[in-house]
Amino acid sequence: MLQDIIVWVSGQTGLTETIVGWVGSAIVVPFLGWLTIKLDWSEMEKACYVFFYGIAQKVNDWIVAIPYMGYAWEKWFEPYFIKQIAGAFRVIAQIPMAITAGFNSRHESLVKR
Repeated sequence: MLQDIIVWVSGQTGLTETIVGWVGSAIVVPFLGWLTIKLDWSEMEKACYVFFYGIAQKVNDWIVAIPYMGYAWEKWFEPYFIKQIAGAFRVIAQIPMAITAGFNSRHESLVKR
């Protein structure tokens, strides 16, 4: 997609794709940095948590309301799904944390070698 944008801008401006790529790197990337530096990640995290918590709670309520299925869900299936979903997302969450830790200086690493 990014390559398509570069080709389109190049065609519109008459500049080569290399120049458009360099201008994009020199102007667009710093602009995005300036734009996103003001984001309040803790507020976004809370809003995201509340949103998905509400959805999961409604789905759980629907499942529990089904006769016999609700009992089986509460006693057997729900613990399994909670364990699998939480485990998968814990593993996925390690990716940005590892990248962030890798950007730290050598003496601030979160992992012992």
